[in-house]
Amino acid sequence: MALVTYAPLGTEAPSAIQYMFDYQSVHNAKGAPTRIGDEIYHFPAWWTLLLFQWQLYGTFPILSLGAAVVIALLRPRPLELYLLAAILVPFLFLSFYISFKLHHYVYTWQAPVILLLALAAGKLTRRGITGGIFAILLLLAPFFYLGVDTVKTVSHTEPGNYSAVAEHLKATGHDRDTILVYSLGPVVKAYLPEARVINSSDRLLRRSAAQKEIDVVIVDSDVSERRPSPEIDRYLANNSDALSLTYTTDDKQIKSTYASPTGRTFSLGFSSSPS
Repeated sequence: MALVTYAPLGTEAPSAIQYMFDYQSVHNAKGAPTRIGDEIYHFPAWWTLLLFQWQLYGTFPILSLGAAVVIALLRPRPLELYLLAAILVPFLFLSFYISFKLHHYVYTWQAPVILLLALAAGKLTRRGITGGIFAILLLLAPFFYLGVDTVKTVSHTEPGNYSAVAEHLKATGHDRDTILVYSLGPVVKAYLPEARVINSSDRLLRRSAAQKEIDVVIVDSDVSERRPSPEIDRYLANNSDALSLTYTTDDKQIKSTYASPTGRTFSLGFSSSPS
């Protein structure tokens, strides 16, 4: 069914589909950096997505989902068999065929697994009061608690590192400068749409460095360690004396670096030729 979506391309559809497979094959051979605990793996173990699933929901909701799968297997109807296949096929493909594991892959089967949970709850409620109690306690209560906890967590969420960096640049009048980003360039651009963001090792970086156009350098050590860029490393090495590394924390104190709870270190470097 996914391949049918290429139909509007007409005669170009086969080449587009072939490019998709070729690109994925190259990516599969190279792997992708994934942090598991304190380690980074390019080719994580097959059970990594199960770990991500557990981290997404927690222990009791995972047990509820497991119970829903067991209930569906006892007397499966066509719809439940379809949902089980919609869960199992992508899980096997992403766990055993794809060599790398990314956190968002688990969302591939979240819709069918939640629908399976709803069907299981419906089965239990049709068995009377006892079944209804089991449906509430076994299946629905953990997700109700999870929902309340999620709302509570979101309501206390502090601005992220990139957001704080962007606010600091706006406050200091650097939100429209030329910024060399050794981190997630699209995120910086989203927070600072009027800035000129450079995050590639092409002629644009070399020309901007030669003309002393770079006003700000943003470094995220977590990203820079996983995605080394010789061109940016060279620029930082040659201009380190001209950079004053600063960062503003929530209490508005300026510090040389800031280590976030996730282990990332953010630095702001202002060049010797500010706008």
